Amino acid sequence: MASSEAKKRADAKYHAKKIADGTNKRLGLTIKATDFDIIEKHCANIGMSKAAFIVAAARYCIEHNIDLVK
Repeated sequence: MASSEAKKRADAKYHAKKIADGTNKRLGLTIKATDFDIIEKHCANIGMSKAAFIVAAARYCIEHNIDLVK
């Protein structure tokens, strides 16, 4: 469902406030289109946002000392 312009403005204001007060930070990244599609499809299947999935995956690797550089 598409967001209304009012919802988009309200979301932008909310996120700007959270960034300004230091509660949240932005992380921008560029990935291959095929990787994006895989992540997007998986997240849709499990009902999770891409941001939440990426944070959960990163935290899991950190907490379980998984070395992805090998």
